[in-house]
Amino acid sequence: MGKALSIGVTTYNEEQTIDKVLELLIEESPRSSEIIVVAGGEDRTVEVVSSYARKDPRIKLLKEETRRGKPAALNQILKAASGKIIILTDGDVFPERGALSRLIGAFKDRHLGAACGRVVPTNDRGSMLGFWAHFLYDTADAQRVKTCASKAFFHLTGYLCAVRSGVVGEVPEDLLADDAVIGLLVRERGYLVGYVRDAVVEVTFPQSISDFLRQKRRTLAGFLQIEERFGRRDRSLVQEGREGFLSGFRYSRSLREVFYFLALCFFRGFAWALAYYDFKIMRKRLVEAWEFAETTKRIPPRGA
Repeated sequence: MGKALSIGVTTYNEEQTIDKVLELLIEESPRSSEIIVVAGGEDRTVEVVSSYARKDPRIKLLKEETRRGKPAALNQILKAASGKIIILTDGDVFPERGALSRLIGAFKDRHLGAACGRVVPTNDRGSMLGFWAHFLYDTADAQRVKTCASKAFFHLTGYLCAVRSGVVGEVPEDLLADDAVIGLLVRERGYLVGYVRDAVVEVTFPQSISDFLRQKRRTLAGFLQIEERFGRRDRSLVQEGREGFLSGFRYSRSLREVFYFLALCFFRGFAWALAYYDFKIMRKRLVEAWEFAETTKRIPPRGA
């Protein structure tokens, strides 16, 4: 018999956070749900998930013997899930209390094929990388609110999203921006994507410039793949500059934050250059381009 809700968690080398994530999901999910965890790595991540699976029958561990990337892990979840709604999240992010139920509630709209929550950074805005985090996520929030209200298409965030069972059968495993691709596949099936702003997920933004570049070059290369595969140019350096430059000055509260914003413009442009190099010149495969941003895995959720 199928379940009303499946929760899928992708995690790799996240022993520092996966226990807190599982405790949160166990507390927030109904007894009739299932929690499918695709876990791998060289640390104790698999061992931690196994210990929770022995104590709670809701938890199902799918051990990843060979690292194949997040899209492959998502496909394992989509194949194993029996729920009518499938929530997808990561092993190093933290949905706030009530976020799961609010996200599920959006699917009362039968036209909705997928929905995502709002990303809130744990980083302190007072630092340069913290300012970058708040500006980028607050900007994304404002854009999603606007486009969702008009029923226009926007890209989901993979930190906390949900899909209606049967709408997305498989995610292409050679594409980097898996969350954006899920939204595109949902729209191809004739469904809407939704934004549930009060379904908050706390995320730690990269805390070093090198990790910022690792993360963003991968994501931006994924949008270059989408342009080639789907014929959609949803992001570009020119588009970001045109839409975001003035808003960055308006967002800044001090001369220091103006400097932080100008630094972001430079390094965002550099990340685009690296993405073009990876995709257009080197033609890197997924496993070659997928480098972890280690500093996103160190801070527990506020109040933990």
